Amino acid sequence: MQRVDVAIVGSGAMALWLARDLVVKGVRVALLEIQPELAGGASVKNEGWLHRGTYHAAAIVDRTLAMQVAQRTITGHDMTLRFAPEARTELGSHTFALLRFETLEETTSRWAEAGVFHRPVSKHEVERLEPELQLGQYDCAFEVADVAINSRTVYRKLAEEIRAMGAVILPGTEVVGLCKQVLSLRASNGCEQQLETEVLVCAAGCGILPFFKSVIGIDLPMRYFVSHLFDVPRVAWHAFFGVDPSDITAMHHGKWSVVGFTKDQVPVPTPSFEPCEERIEQIRVALSAVAPKADIIRGTGRACTKVDIDYTVASTNAFGNLNIAYGEPTRNVFWVLPGKMTEAPYAARQLAEVIWPRLERSVYEGPITNLEVDSLHIAMRPIDTY
Repeated sequence: MQRVDVAIVGSGAMALWLARDLVVKGVRVALLEIQPELAGGASVKNEGWLHRGTYHAAAIVDRTLAMQVAQRTITGHDMTLRFAPEARTELGSHTFALLRFETLEETTSRWAEAGVFHRPVSKHEVERLEPELQLGQYDCAFEVADVAINSRTVYRKLAEEIRAMGAVILPGTEVVGLCKQVLSLRASNGCEQQLETEVLVCAAGCGILPFFKSVIGIDLPMRYFVSHLFDVPRVAWHAFFGVDPSDITAMHHGKWSVVGFTKDQVPVPTPSFEPCEERIEQIRVALSAVAPKADIIRGTGRACTKVDIDYTVASTNAFGNLNIAYGEPTRNVFWVLPGKMTEAPYAARQLAEVIWPRLERSVYEGPITNLEVDSLHIAMRPIDTY
């Protein structure tokens, strides 16, 4: 039986960043993913929008919480681009945040407090740069530092780096049991094996709740919600988004734009990536008002399911889906949520600092040899299939 220091269940942004933070400390890590590809959930099904606090500082009602989330996304944004600058796309374009006068003073005050970059530009200048957009509902604009990234590039670089540093990555592997510190694993080909670990972390997103219920025997106070996106042939050169919750957003990736609402959180009883056609139609209507020449006929609607803490019943300091959260319902068994993809590097650093002092260094007993796989495959983003 092989032994590691930390076993991480899941392979999305949160799991990969956490694995990297641990392996650079010399920790022996095994990354266990039930699907044959890595990062196949919300990590690749989102907008590919690397936030930098712009929306969060303005839209979260509680100002203290807004500052926390904004500053964590700023940290995550900067960490991501330092780690994988090649992941940034659309280098020749800008991103504009669009505001109305009634929210201007409060929004800019929050941006200044959080350290959010925002450079005022004339709305007429944006209209000159994007003559096919109809921006009459907005009063002013700011150039901001939010950018589009190819998230697959980040995940591949993380996966290859942690594997090169000694981590074991096992796609197509399900955890079917835990007895004391021993995990029972079942591979997709039916083979079973055991893995001893000192610390177990579930960073599987929507899979956290069923994992804890079936493997650990604990019900967690979590809930699912869906955000809807509309992939459409590119509607503008520059990325743009309104700060108000009902405003439209457009983040571009090559010949395509990923469009949605600034805030879109529809509660669902179970995780599903099936979109609600009524919600997709609302996006189509809103997009047509801003970009009347958008080729909505060729557009495709989709859903991205996420999970957060149900803070109405949880005895925890978690603040919901926009903030990082982690818990330890039983000794050395953790769950962790990054809040947003951009917060994952920050959340990983925080949890790694909790786990690191727990580890017994005696577990270093030779290399793991019988768990290796030949190649790693990152799940395709929806727009990669167009």
